[in-house]
Amino acid sequence: DVATGLMMELGWAGLGFDSDSHLHFIREVAEERNRHNLTFNAELLTGATAPDRLRAYYVPLDLDLLKVDIDSFDCDLARGILLSGFRPKMLHLELSPVWPRGVRVEYRFGPKVVPFSGGCSCEAIAALGQEYGYMIISALGIDVTMIRSDLWHQHGLAKHFRGRIGCSPSCGTEYCREGYNL
Repeated sequence: DVATGLMMELGWAGLGFDSDSHLHFIREVAEERNRHNLTFNAELLTGATAPDRLRAYYVPLDLDLLKVDIDSFDCDLARGILLSGFRPKMLHLELSPVWPRGVRVEYRFGPKVVPFSGGCSCEAIAALGQEYGYMIISALGIDVTMIRSDLWHQHGLAKHFRGRIGCSPSCGTEYCREGYNL
């Protein structure tokens, strides 16, 4: 995916939180590739706890890229971060392939939420992005990448992309049918 490639292949710095056992695998790969600019933490974040944890690591409000991939309450976590004032330049979320195209579904964090229980539908991700001023620039397979629309327009990025921005055939968002275009 975009985030892992930027960190592992291009040497971008990163801060990772993961409650999953595969965190050890990520750490090993980072060490093998001499990526000492990556920090990984084994803890479960929620929309309520994530902003304070990001501030504890001095993450800037306009960080370059935020990736959320927890296969559960992904949209709820991203919303909590955005609601607290963080505005990453790019937002990368993994959609759940269990939800059919055109259906808006997301889990909210709570005592009955089972980790790895599904995650957001593409419709929910697109709606979250639109709510906070983001537009989809890529939705390949289960990876959805969005950019802040102010940066899209400010830097004239349209000339670097093919296809209808905000519309994803693999995702089938409502915005495709409504002619969504920021």
